[in-house]
Amino acid sequence: MFRLAWEHGVNGQAQVIKGMQQIIHSYTLLQDKEAMSEAVANVRWQIAAGIRDFQAMLDELGKLQTGLPRDAPAPDEPIHDDEPVHDD
Repeated sequence: MFRLAWEHGVNGQAQVIKGMQQIIHSYTLLQDKEAMSEAVANVRWQIAAGIRDFQAMLDELGKLQTGLPRDAPAPDEPIHDDEPVHDD
């Protein structure tokens, strides 16, 4: 399961990097509106493909997490360190 999540993450990262490279390359197309339109469409598709891979990675990790004990809070969960300690 880790391998599948890792593969999705690597694929997502590669897709986003390709999209970013296309953005840099499209700077040379500023004078050609049709070519620029195609480049923007390709970048949007590339980034969306990367996001789909990242979502698949999150889904795989979520499946793995359901079978594990919850000792530590998730990064987006609030930690209540400011609550007073009662010595009863």
